[in-house]
Amino acid sequence: MKIVDLFGAGTPVISLGFDSIDELVKQGENGLIMKDNKNAQEMADKIYDVLFDDRSKYLKIKQGALKESETRWDDEWDKKLWPEFSLKDQ
Repeated sequence: MKIVDLFGAGTPVISLGFDSIDELVKQGENGLIMKDNKNAQEMADKIYDVLFDDRSKYLKIKQGALKESETRWDDEWDKKLWPEFSLKDQ
């Protein structure tokens, strides 16, 4: 839920990796995903990279996060869930 909150504010994320994370975080587009969830150095390196070494990467994921902030709950509902819950012609 925090990722959704951060995207709502237009903030890119660095997330732990897990099976369905790619439904929210698009690697290199709106955030970054950790490969090794137990490696603090990996996270520190990613943060340093986007803030100091490769500013263009930061700007790209920031733009992606800003685009995510335009998505509204009801738009997602209409697109993904409404078809499953609406009464269908029989």
